[in-house]
Amino acid sequence: MTKDNINNPNPKHYKFELKNVPVIIDGKEMVVDSLQLETRYILKDVLNDANLTHEQAFWYGNIGKRYFRLCKKHDEPTSDIKKIIQEATFLISSILGKEYKAHLLDVDSNDLLNEKEEIAVFDKLNSLLNEQEKEFLNEKDIEHILINGKKVPDHLVKDAIDMLGEIIYGE
Repeated sequence: MTKDNINNPNPKHYKFELKNVPVIIDGKEMVVDSLQLETRYILKDVLNDANLTHEQAFWYGNIGKRYFRLCKKHDEPTSDIKKIIQEATFLISSILGKEYKAHLLDVDSNDLLNEKEEIAVFDKLNSLLNEQEKEFLNEKDIEHILINGKKVPDHLVKDAIDMLGEIIYGE
């Protein structure tokens, strides 16, 4: 990145042009043939008028930035669209004070936003862990276990942890 890029951070994908825009200048209504705008100034003014916390303004700004550059920065806009969905979820979580997670499902119910973690069954877990990882797990106080995204009832968690310990440590 050159010094010019840092001192003049206004790439084309953050600018847009509106044509035939009705405006009021000095109390006179008129139509401007072409109006060049830069995203950062629009978002700054919108955010100054919004009653948002710093965190909420951050997410709102990110959503706006990605929205305005959609189909301009990348040939394929899907990554920006996915990020807009995720950041909108972060914003609503912040506004409502409760954590939400966005899901974008295809026809086969595959989540296109969130990578799925493959979880090893207990029988194979021992061979997947090195000694440091085994020691790390032994020191953790596991509060709950999820299977297929559902919380295992608390009375079964202790049994599962005991089984895991037997497999890992041969106890």
